[in-house]
Amino acid sequence: MRGRADKKTSPDRFEQMAEQNPLGSRIVREIANDGSIVIRDEKCACSFRRLRAGAIEVRIAGTDSGQFGTAVIDEVALAIVREGSIELLLDATESSIMSVTVTTAWARFFELNRQNLQRVTILATSKATTLAMGLVRYLSRTGDLIQILSDRVRYEARRQMLASFQRSGG
Repeated sequence: MRGRADKKTSPDRFEQMAEQNPLGSRIVREIANDGSIVIRDEKCACSFRRLRAGAIEVRIAGTDSGQFGTAVIDEVALAIVREGSIELLLDATESSIMSVTVTTAWARFFELNRQNLQRVTILATSKATTLAMGLVRYLSRTGDLIQILSDRVRYEARRQMLASFQRSGG
């Protein structure tokens, strides 16, 4: 079921699309005032922000058990179509363990798109999420393309470097 969600909007975002997924949860795709895209339901929210040309950050909060289908990976794929080659930052500090379906889908995506990915930096601070992301890296057979960090300071330094590269005109 596609259509406009509630007509009421919050000050910082509006609902662009809402639909029911096969698992019964209501999936919403929003565009925030800062230009980031959010795909969410009651259990998980995935936000996508363009840091600069060729650099995208994804933040996952909650549990992605496959309820979004390919929508989350499709957003990253669209960035590759727009940009050509990208660097992907993935903040998974607020996420729960992913389902096997989601883990294998990300691994397959990274494997098939490694030529269009300059680097993938993942921030995972819990043991379970670090293990899941390590499995994604192993299954993707992409070697050193995927870097998993547990140190937010190192992640933020990379993020800031990419964002400041845009402002300096590089």
